[in-house]
Amino acid sequence: MLSTKENFNRNSSFFFLTFCVVAIVVLSVASLTSAFATTELGPTTTKALLAITSKNLSPQNNSSRSFYDYYQEAHWPRNLKTLNNYIQLKGGRSFKDSSELYVVSRSSNDTRTLFDKKSEVLNDNYIFLGDGIDYLGFIPGLRASLQVGRSFDLTDKINREGFDFRFGLQSYHKKNWSFYLESDLYSEILYTQRYKNINLLLKSSQFLSLFSSTIYSTNLKLGPLLVGSVSADTQKEDYNQFIEGQLGLRAWLGQGALSVTLSPAFVLGKKYLSGQTYHDFESLLVMGLRI
Repeated sequence: MLSTKENFNRNSSFFFLTFCVVAIVVLSVASLTSAFATTELGPTTTKALLAITSKNLSPQNNSSRSFYDYYQEAHWPRNLKTLNNYIQLKGGRSFKDSSELYVVSRSSNDTRTLFDKKSEVLNDNYIFLGDGIDYLGFIPGLRASLQVGRSFDLTDKINREGFDFRFGLQSYHKKNWSFYLESDLYSEILYTQRYKNINLLLKSSQFLSLFSSTIYSTNLKLGPLLVGSVSADTQKEDYNQFIEGQLGLRAWLGQGALSVTLSPAFVLGKKYLSGQTYHDFESLLVMGLRI
């Protein structure tokens, strides 16, 4: 039988998660009603770890031009005691505000799996090299993407390398409710041959900018952050089937095409296949550059 304190802790945890999800659903629906009038540059990602800050889903002009993208995430979950790294490099050419052709390199790894020989596999550790084509002419904020190439394992604990491709849809919208309050809504449905799996993700964040300043040419914003995520996949992997809420802080720095975001947060989630509830404290550093 649970003690009064255990019951209180459990009820408090579920209350926090329910509050996050309800708040985010309400704000997300409101964001979608006006998204097409307020679409801004936003992220493209393959993972649910994702801070919605500096990746680009829309070309920046109507003429054909060359472009280069750099995106990196460094994610530290305290309970796992490992540093997850994700890096994507893209270079190519955009055409008339509707399509992009490019070469791409993606890399994902975590320090425990990669360097601790006794550790189990905590995350996939690989490098992908290939070519890509994206189409952005459907509706504002929506990207159809196809990448074809080869993936390489970074550790002998994993045996998945070979011909690889990924295709699907990604959507991003941003709404500035006022000078202080910002809402982001990101969704994706992607098939990846490396996993022979379709991943689905819906992620929304609400950011209240309580402090804003410009130091020389660098913009700074700081304030509380509320994030909610829902994930699923067709292979029904337990680690891809979850609902999650985060409450923390966001510090954002922007200078020209460069964006840097640091987001420490308390995380509470539930894996809805196994029914396992989890909580953690995580820090996420995101850097993005497009030229």
